[in-house]
Amino acid sequence: MGSRVTIWGVFHHGGKCDLNIVDGNLDQYQYLQILEETLLPFARLTFWHNCVYQDDNARLHRARRVVNFMETEGIEHMEWPAVYPDMNHIENLWSEVTRTMDASANQPTNLAELQQAVIDAWQPLPLKTLANLIDSMHPRIQALYDTRGGNTKY
Repeated sequence: MGSRVTIWGVFHHGGKCDLNIVDGNLDQYQYLQILEETLLPFARLTFWHNCVYQDDNARLHRARRVVNFMETEGIEHMEWPAVYPDMNHIENLWSEVTRTMDASANQPTNLAELQQAVIDAWQPLPLKTLANLIDSMHPRIQALYDTRGGNTKY
């Protein structure tokens, strides 16, 4: 396909937001726009001011403008080591999206079809799947602690 897109989404125990699709790599300005236009309204509607946000510690997530925005808006950031991306439950959700897409009879043949396939796989994700991933956080952290940062079943 050759082109590149970045797909951003967020979920919690009882729901998820619509996906944001950005052509190319996401930069801090586009990320700030997503935070302002998608995350903040979603978080305020769902949690009001009781929100803890987890990301994957990408460089743009630590940009000064982004950190300042999060602090100004009162969004607590969950400390998370960058070396454990598989422990981040959004990665497990992306795996579920990928499995759904792989099982589809209509495989995308271009970038527009791929974007639509991701959206089509994201939209019907069951609330039980979201809840199970969130509920697995404590056992994931305990498993990581028990193995002293080694491999876990997650």
